[in-house]
Order: sequence, then structure tokens, then C-alpha cells
Amino acid sequence: MLLDWAYAAAGAPWIDLAQLAADVVGTGHTLGPQAATDRAYRLLRTLPPEASRFVVGLAGMWAIRAATVPDTVMPQISAWRRARSAALRPLVTRLITELRDPGFRDPVRP
Repeated sequence: MLLDWAYAAAGAPWIDLAQLAADVVGTGHTLGPQAATDRAYRLLRTLPPEASRFVVGLAGMWAIRAATVPDTVMPQISAWRRARSAALRPLVTRLITELRDPGFRDPVRP
């Protein structure tokens, strides 16, 4: 099931799908974290390499902001950012491995 979110991003045509991949992993999947990571990875493999870089940057931004930017209006946002960043770590590891070594063959990739 796919639900539309409150706003769509402006920019490259792949940006919404890359954000969706991050959200699938960050929010969770009924089949568990590994399934979420695998599905997000497969989605990102259909997009330009910039989409993977975007997800890696997004996870890094969440981690940095959770550690350095206290939010006085929504204090729980730091915990949310930390949880999202931690959930994305396995996906980010796969993506960075692939970006470093374009010949890398992930066992999940068909």
C-alpha cells in the first residue's frame, strides 16, 4: 500500500522516490527491518546514483541534527532523528559500499 504524504519535493524527478526509500526504512516494514532495507535498496537501484547519495546525506543530516540541534518547540524530534538515522544505518552501509566500489555485487540485488 502506498500513501501520499503531506508534501512533494521540488527538484529532480527521483527525489520523492528517494525520500520514500528512506521513509520505508525509517518507519519500518511489517516484515521487519531487513525487508525494509532490502526493498528500499532495490528501489534506489532503479534510480540515478544521486538518489543513493541523497539518502546517505539525509541519514547523516538526521544524525548530526539529533546530536547538535536541541529543539525547544518539539523536544522529541531529536529522538526521532536518532531513531531514523539508526534505522537507515544498514541501508547506508550498503549504499556507501556500492558507491565506493561500483563493481560490488550485493547478494540481494538481482
